[in-house]
Parts: sequence; C-alpha cells; structure tokens
Amino acid sequence: VYDWSGFGIGLGGWGTGVRAMDGIYIENNTVYDCGDSTPTSRFGAGILQDHAPATNVFFRNNIVKDCAFEQIVVKSGASATVDHNLIDAFKNKTDAVKGTNVIEKNPLLEDVANGVFTLRGGSPAIDAGINLYTQDFAGTSSPQGTMSDMGAYELVKGVGPHSPSRSLKMAIPVPDKSFRIE
Repeated sequence: VYDWSGFGIGLGGWGTGVRAMDGIYIENNTVYDCGDSTPTSRFGAGILQDHAPATNVFFRNNIVKDCAFEQIVVKSGASATVDHNLIDAFKNKTDAVKGTNVIEKNPLLEDVANGVFTLRGGSPAIDAGINLYTQDFAGTSSPQGTMSDMGAYELVKGVGPHSPSRSLKMAIPVPDKSFRIE
C-alpha cells in the first residue's frame, strides 16, 4: 500500500450496523507514504485499529514507513497484538504504538520512486520476521534465509530488484468473517 491520501490498512467501526469481528491478521505488508501533507487525525496512519469490538487482531511482520500521522495506531478502547514490525519515522502521537520486537530503522526498500518495494541487501527487515507463511506476496518461497523477512516481499539473494505484478485492490468482507480480494 503506498502513496494513499488516507490510512494505509485499517479496521474501523464507523457508521451504522457495526458488528464485532474476530481473528483479523494484518501480516507481511509494506505500507509507505500514507496520509496527506497536513495530518491531524488517524487518517494518516499506516496501519490503524479503530474497531473496539474486534478481537484477536494481529499486526505482525509489517514494514510501515513515512506515513503522515503515524506508522501504527491502536485507538483507545481498541486492541491489537503488535509484534515483529519495522517502523520508520515513529512520531509518538496519541494512540501510536511500536509493539514488541520492533525495529526502528530505514527498511532500505529498493526503489520507492518507481514503485519497487522489495528489500535491498543489508535491509534490517531481512530474516527479522517470524515464519507465518510459506510464500510472500509475489509467490516467492518464504523464508529465503533462517527466518521470514518483514514486509510483503522476501529478498531473493542473487536476483536483481523486481517489481511484482500482484496488487491488492480491495478486501471485501463476506458473511463468514473472511475477506474476498478483488
């Protein structure tokens, strides 16, 4: 998720007919440059949890960099397990969280100006995550090293930068509490 004027990834209970959700996993994402140039609220957050009825919410193995308001926000009354994330540019705003096992460094993304969000060699995100999945967002086997890389893409040693062709357009909730990707 990048170059978006609102929040990057968010859970919210706005509007009518709000219901509880259980088992929400926001994992292995790369979120970059969300929010506008005059951030004054949660809408400039990279990852946002603002849905108090949601239970078992996990933010893990994510890279969140340069979002206008804050990198990760868990609003008062809401809860989330925030673990093994790399955040760059923590601002210590209201409801901002770092979580546990956090890395606060530049993730060394390949070429953000041209939309290439793979990791460069030497990135602190390499082998710094926890093993959650057997493939990254591009279908590359994970882990490539001893542990999974943080973010959406595993660094494949000996292969030049690539611009994966898969992109997430929208996650639509369906009645069984899962999501359909379109």
